Amino acid sequence: MLMELQRHRVLIHLATKTTDLERYIYLIALLDRNEVLFYNLIMSDPMRFIPILYNSTVGKSCLKFEHIYRRPNGMYISLRHKSHVENILRNWPVKNIRFICVSTGGRMC
Repeated sequence: MLMELQRHRVLIHLATKTTDLERYIYLIALLDRNEVLFYNLIMSDPMRFIPILYNSTVGKSCLKFEHIYRRPNGMYISLRHKSHVENILRNWPVKNIRFICVSTGGRMC
C-alpha cells in the first residue's frame, strides 16, 4: 500500500514535467534517493518509462551532462583523456573495477 502511494506521488510530480529530459532528470534523481521505488515505478509501466530512460532522451541528457550532473556514479572519461585511460584507471581509489557500460558516445546524437 505504501509503495502504491509513493508511486502515485511520483506520477503526480512527473506530470508537472514538460519534456522527456525533465522527466529523465527527475527519474534519475529518484534512483539516487530511492532505488526500490524507482524500479517499482519503471516496472509498473515499462512501455511508458523506457523511452524516457533510453534512446533519444539519454542522448539529450549526455549532451547536457555538464548541466544536469548531480553526483558521481561511475567514471566518465572525456575524449581529451583517451590516451590516459590506463593511468586514470590505476588512480581510481577502487581497485576491483568492473564496467557495466563502456561507450564512445558516438550514437548519442
